[in-house]
Amino acid sequence: MDLGCGVGLDSMLLLAGPAQRGRVVGVDLTREMCIRFQENAGLCGHAASQFAVLEASVDAVGLPAQLQAAGLVEVGDVELVVSNGVFNLCVDKRQAFLNALVLLKPGGVFLLVDMVRELGLGTVAGGDVTFTDWAD
Repeated sequence: MDLGCGVGLDSMLLLAGPAQRGRVVGVDLTREMCIRFQENAGLCGHAASQFAVLEASVDAVGLPAQLQAAGLVEVGDVELVVSNGVFNLCVDKRQAFLNALVLLKPGGVFLLVDMVRELGLGTVAGGDVTFTDWAD
């Protein structure tokens, strides 16, 4: 699962690696990025059965249920959730985290790459992380 997949770069890398036997589902807010995701997957030679993309907000209430209703994933059965540079753009960061965690199977992995405000680093290093420490 690639939350905030954009044109699909991270998803295509996942499909080229050990996950090539599996399937990657991307979620992006804009139709244009979803279209480019599909085009890029085809250009990389991936079969349509290896990828899917849903136009939705990463921090939307009900995102896991929406993905399940579309037949893209089973809630609580995703092995890996990745997100690269998207959570800082989410209005509701708590909901975005909740969506990622609800999708994961027990023992699943959540890989998040993002930014925090420099002023928040002291509280992060001290272990007192708040959701306001994220970049706006």
